[in-house]
Amino acid sequence: MAEDDEVIGASVSIRDRDDLILIWNRYACFKDQSTVIAKLQELLPHVGFSTMFYKAFSMHEAFEGKKAHKGQS
Repeated sequence: MAEDDEVIGASVSIRDRDDLILIWNRYACFKDQSTVIAKLQELLPHVGFSTMFYKAFSMHEAFEGKKAHKGQS
């Protein structure tokens, strides 16, 4: 992980078809310096990850309170 970055959240979702491990770091601008994937592989050497990738987080209307909920207009 980049020196000025930090992990700010994590979640694990166990699903029928695939399991997900999500790890959030504070600054997407440090993605090229991130060592999170390497560290995860080091901590879980016997787990075969079929896909690993970095995806920058972006806010959308549902999180910003702009999306109408059921029954609202």
